[in-house]
Amino acid sequence: MSLSLNSETQLASHCLQLPPELLWKIFEQYQRDLIFEDGSSYYSSWMVVTHVCRTWREAAINCPGLWRYIVDGSPTDLPWITVHLNRIHPSTTLHVEWIREYTPSLPSPLVELVPANLHRIRELELVAVSSPDDPKLQVLSSGHAPLLHLLLISCYQGCTLPLDLLDNGTPRLQTLALHNCLPFPTSKLFENLTVFHLLCDATNTDFNIQDYFEKMPKLVDFRIDGAKVHRNSNGDVTVLPSLKVLEFEGDWRSCQALLDSVAIHRSSRVNLVLTAPVPHLSTLPSLSPRWISPPSPHHLPSFAQGGLQSLSFEPTKDMLRTQMWHEVVHFGGERIDIPTPSLSFGVGVLAGWCTPDLAEPSRFLCSQPLGDVRSMKLDWLWGVTSQAVEPLEGVLNNLSALQELTDNCDPGSELGTR
Repeated sequence: MSLSLNSETQLASHCLQLPPELLWKIFEQYQRDLIFEDGSSYYSSWMVVTHVCRTWREAAINCPGLWRYIVDGSPTDLPWITVHLNRIHPSTTLHVEWIREYTPSLPSPLVELVPANLHRIRELELVAVSSPDDPKLQVLSSGHAPLLHLLLISCYQGCTLPLDLLDNGTPRLQTLALHNCLPFPTSKLFENLTVFHLLCDATNTDFNIQDYFEKMPKLVDFRIDGAKVHRNSNGDVTVLPSLKVLEFEGDWRSCQALLDSVAIHRSSRVNLVLTAPVPHLSTLPSLSPRWISPPSPHHLPSFAQGGLQSLSFEPTKDMLRTQMWHEVVHFGGERIDIPTPSLSFGVGVLAGWCTPDLAEPSRFLCSQPLGDVRSMKLDWLWGVTSQAVEPLEGVLNNLSALQELTDNCDPGSELGTR
């Protein structure tokens, strides 16, 4: 709908009458939208609000949150970075995002500004890091960041971060997000972490996962995608009582090592995606976390498998998705709000198959702790033949406690008529 000139004038007049505090919220939201849309034109795009009128300019200049975000994403940002810092109150915390690749011919002002302002940086994102010698990492050598809450580091190739990276302390660091890099397990970065995310797509990093679990006793959210991990051979298990989310995507052996290394509460959410086919072993180990049993006054907390009471089995053309719940979930009837699964498996054994075949997925499920399952749902998203589903009977035979079976088969599936 188009506005008349009179309507536009009235709208502008109303905007001019808004109190500064409300204008601050509008400006900050506009700034956040631009950050996600196009960081390369960040400064030139959002600073137009300072050119609308005197009222808006004064409100923008006095808005503390509007100037705290400092980004070096392209050469066009360079003139604005110093201006930005000059307009920030000395007590304002900073969010620094260093995106542009470092080039000696066009150095970034952040080489000097980051170490000089490390005491008030709350969020720090370092992208396009080339190596451990990259100036983006060197400026953090022997650094102390008392207010740092989030640290994100993304590298081109796999590398180990310098041992002296912020080694004078990050007492408030809670979130560490890494891409193709990893600190030494002795790093002080891990001491107070509650969130740890690691993505590896350009390296074959293989590390001892227990060395890191032991350094993060307060962990709440742990996610790994693509990294290879192993565990100690002594059978030790790290208990993480605060962990709420455990997500892993990678090969089967790394997944098994991860689950064998940690014990978590049954209320935690576990989401696993196996990116390679399950090995053709005669007997498959159970891919279930070690659960922390209810505390007993007579002995130390022990670990227990199983206890999964509801199962959802959903094969598609891309993957077998198995979801499990500790409590009984009634899939039939009127209930719609199915709770988040306690344990979720995605097994990529179906990828590329021309004819659906459930032999390998069924073999995988037969090795899982299904003895307590009381309710189960079969959800077929494509037509399958009677011969294709035959291996699933072995899974059903293992469900000795099954009381409820909900079948949401595709009408074209022969299973629906069995």
